[in-house]
Amino acid sequence: MTHEMDYELGKEATEEEQYLNLGMSKKATIVFRDTAAAEDAVATTLGFVEGHVEGYRCSALVLDGGSAADLVNEHFIHVGHPHSTILAFLLITDMRMTDWEAGQAVRARLEPLGRTGLSIIYAEKSKPTIAIKAAGFWLDGEMYDHAAFAENASETFKREAAIYEALGPHPHILKCLGAAYLRAGDETNPKEREAWAVRLERAPHGSLRERILEDASPSIACRLQLAVDLAETLQYIHDRGVIWGDISARNILVFDHLHIKLSDFAGSSLRDVYPELLFACEPRYWVPETTPPTPTKDVFAEELFALGTGICEITEWAVPYGELEIEELQERLMKGEYPHVSEDNPVASIIRKLWDSGYSSAKEAADALREVSTQLNVTTE
Repeated sequence: MTHEMDYELGKEATEEEQYLNLGMSKKATIVFRDTAAAEDAVATTLGFVEGHVEGYRCSALVLDGGSAADLVNEHFIHVGHPHSTILAFLLITDMRMTDWEAGQAVRARLEPLGRTGLSIIYAEKSKPTIAIKAAGFWLDGEMYDHAAFAENASETFKREAAIYEALGPHPHILKCLGAAYLRAGDETNPKEREAWAVRLERAPHGSLRERILEDASPSIACRLQLAVDLAETLQYIHDRGVIWGDISARNILVFDHLHIKLSDFAGSSLRDVYPELLFACEPRYWVPETTPPTPTKDVFAEELFALGTGICEITEWAVPYGELEIEELQERLMKGEYPHVSEDNPVASIIRKLWDSGYSSAKEAADALREVSTQLNVTTE
């Protein structure tokens, strides 16, 4: 439909060509160009139109009083005078779109994948295998929409990218392609630059929570393998000096053959770099209150408690506490109620031992899970 810019001004450019050259400071694409000889051309006047084409904010410069520009037409420019000399350019500009225009552009160019109060996750349709985690939808250097509670987003994205880097490659940790930075600022010093997003590997099958809600439970062998993968990967994370802090089936992403990868380290802590957690895990993974009250668990003990709830969700193949409103969930937590564990759950004792601070590491829980698998003659290798 369009062609890459291949028009270069000669040493003796015409007045109209010089005008076009002044407008080519941004990316430009030739939409239509008629190279008829000058002696065949009629008197030329300059027309100017603007609008949106395929989601891009555009301006078109049209030379020739007999021509008409139609940005809705699938060919962008409709020429009314076939025998004249015409130069028509489509210029990408910095003009901000209206909310309606932005909505049209988002639908045309982006694929929303999910959102929380802290971020919006989407993919560019031109790069569907990469997920972008940002504070809003970015189009041509402008952000549209905004996650409700996203504050100081640049530092959060830098932090998450740094934690992914500290974790390094692992078969059960989502791949991070790094933070994406705005061009302004010192490009040699990332600390002085503003990050607008984190680029991540895209999970083709969504989160494990979605699978639990939508699909029938897989075999106990498969569920035990998932539980082992979670516990062993958490031990790896701890060995790298990171406390995840947000264990949840919502943050466990699913790939082909029910292969899982852990994600969302925006609020995690990193030893000697980010010593404090930024966020708490979802309420379904909180420690219920007790009567009489017991001493508050430290961060590491809360992490192992949440591991127990994660193993419970996986092996029960059910969301902890079921589907209920936050108010009812809080009431149950205040009453000291724990998630339901079936009597025939083969790892019920491991789950409760994690809840009771009976393990000192995720590795101990992983070893116990493998032992149960062996006793049940279930292969988890």
